[in-house]
Amino acid sequence: MTDDYQFVFKEIETYLFCQAADGSVMPVLMNTLESFAVAATDGRSVLSITGEDVGLFCDNLIKDCRVKTWVGQQREKLNENIRKKIKG
Repeated sequence: MTDDYQFVFKEIETYLFCQAADGSVMPVLMNTLESFAVAATDGRSVLSITGEDVGLFCDNLIKDCRVKTWVGQQREKLNENIRKKIKG
């Protein structure tokens, strides 16, 4: 079972680092790791924590923890450029 947790954690880590625009993802990963450790000790499966849609689980982590994403950064840049031009 711990192999499942390790595999899923590595996949989540890769996904989050691809989404995050800065180091704000580290606390999210640490919290996830702690949750996984408790669940593994209790004998629960990793998917009982993440659900079947691990991508959705990750997206919710990003949203709930207000991780700055590349998409969000580009959105901010777009809006700022438009504000400068129109209201400038």
